[in-house]
Amino acid sequence: MECLPSFSGELAEYIQALVSMSAQDGKFHYGFNTFGKFPHALKSILKTSKTVIKEHGYNPRFINKDESNLSSASIIHEKLIEKRSDFNLIECDGKFFGAVSVWVQDIASYSQRDYDKLRDMHTGMLPPKLAQMMINFSKSSPYFSLEK
Repeated sequence: MECLPSFSGELAEYIQALVSMSAQDGKFHYGFNTFGKFPHALKSILKTSKTVIKEHGYNPRFINKDESNLSSASIIHEKLIEKRSDFNLIECDGKFFGAVSVWVQDIASYSQRDYDKLRDMHTGMLPPKLAQMMINFSKSSPYFSLEK
């Protein structure tokens, strides 16, 4: 990984820890997401992870297409949350953090709420996901409150 030369050894250890926590036998379906300053390193991360997982006796299959982060639809369809195999590498201020996703947005629910609602100019046209995000942001802001 050209942009993270000192991270490659730690990456193998991190992947080993993730594999031991995952709930899979035989074929090992997984995905990696990267956040921060190393989006182009995903190809190297996937290659390294495949090697490490093979060493543990699994048949690895990463879900990432075109060396890009996974979509919510891919994570749901491949049941990566249940398998505890949606892995995340996060770079923040020169430090690296690893995480396993425990939840992903319910895209079917958003779709149902958005497409099944009545649409007229009196009811409003704000998409449900945007409305929920606005409420969540307002709750976390010390400068704005819904309470009067």
